[in-house]
Amino acid sequence: MARTVTSTLEIHQVYEQFATEMKKLVDFDRVTVDTIDQEAAIFSPEYSSGVELGGREVGKVVPIAGTAVECVFRTGRTLSREDIRAGDRFEYDSDRTDAGLRSHILVPLVARDRTLGLMSLQSRRSGAYGPKEQAILERLADQIAPAVENARLYDAVQQAHNELEPRIEARTEELTRANTSLRESEEQFRRLFEESPFGVALADEEYRIIKVNNAYCQMLGYSEEELSGLSLNDINHPDETEANEALFMKLFRGEIPSYQHEKRRITKAGETIWVRTTTGALRDENGKPLYVLGVVENITDRKLLREQLVQAQKMEVVGQLAGGVAHDFNNLLTPILGFSDLGMDELAADHPAWKYFEQVQGAAERGADVVRRLLLFSRRQIAQPKVVNLNDLVLNTERMLDRLLGEDIALTSSLAPDLGTVKVDPGQMEQVLFNLAINARDAMPGGGKLTIETASVTLDHGFSSDLS
Repeated sequence: MARTVTSTLEIHQVYEQFATEMKKLVDFDRVTVDTIDQEAAIFSPEYSSGVELGGREVGKVVPIAGTAVECVFRTGRTLSREDIRAGDRFEYDSDRTDAGLRSHILVPLVARDRTLGLMSLQSRRSGAYGPKEQAILERLADQIAPAVENARLYDAVQQAHNELEPRIEARTEELTRANTSLRESEEQFRRLFEESPFGVALADEEYRIIKVNNAYCQMLGYSEEELSGLSLNDINHPDETEANEALFMKLFRGEIPSYQHEKRRITKAGETIWVRTTTGALRDENGKPLYVLGVVENITDRKLLREQLVQAQKMEVVGQLAGGVAHDFNNLLTPILGFSDLGMDELAADHPAWKYFEQVQGAAERGADVVRRLLLFSRRQIAQPKVVNLNDLVLNTERMLDRLLGEDIALTSSLAPDLGTVKVDPGQMEQVLFNLAINARDAMPGGGKLTIETASVTLDHGFSSDLS
């Protein structure tokens, strides 16, 4: 019997084999195995074979109060009834008598000092279960109880496995999705790091570079291997080292969340470049900084353009001031030149005062030259081109040019009679003539001759290419 009932862990097969083997030893018309829930005060038929009783189907929950099962569970001893119609009466006895059952014996199933349940045999014969049958059934109960316990444990393990397996599968699928998402996030971060048009660098608490991208390397002229392990002070401008490190440590201590500033970096070639850095901390789940991430943009050209713009604005202010001074100075020179001309007209060339008027006029003309230069420097008018004849423009400016050149330089002109017209701004063209005349005068400090010539020429492609 022991080998038979322990040959399988399937609880239903254990009961079937138990009933088959027991039938060979003890006669019965109905057999059940009931499990007991002491705390809930209920029991439930777990196995049934033979005569059927209404309300006692397998799996049905039955209150234990008032039943023969309660008596056996309370005493822990076998209950044998020779005739259920006589003696103590229990719940469901009428159902048994109606089904023609007379004898009834209940044997507890005990394993490791714990009552697992009981087996119940019933017969249509009165007195079917005497001391001999009781002894046989109690020995059978001792053999089957451990098998029943093992089978129930196996069944519980299987049930737990069946319940756990979907959860494991669901959790595995969840972890798979999480790992996939993590890999995708890591790949996106890697691509963002490597392919960013801005320089990106990771540094640790020791102020040392851990990793850089290609844009960062190109910006400074180093390879990634050369930069890895360097201190940031190795590439910071010496004048800014202390301030940069102080900001970095404030970030690592959590005193500031991030920072952005402009600073200078030293390239591998020793050149100084201007960069704008945006720096923040990468933290663990507890908020502790692990690394510092810096995004660096080279703003050297922008910085130069900004300085040029500031300089241009300054020059514009200077030009406006120079223009105002030139106009005021010109207003002073006009009567000086006019009255000196009038005085010289009134005097003979050999008059003692003539040379003084001549000196006054020369000084005034030089002052007028300075005024013209200041006006040219401060000129901000919009070009107004019109069709003109350059011969007329040269003739109109000859008198002014002659005064500008002085007596030591002779001014002549050679104007083409068939000269074509051009579309230019007359004022700007006069400035061109003034500039040429001033350059010529400065190139001939000992005096000389300046000839202004006009002619119609055709500029071919080769000439244009040479100029470009």
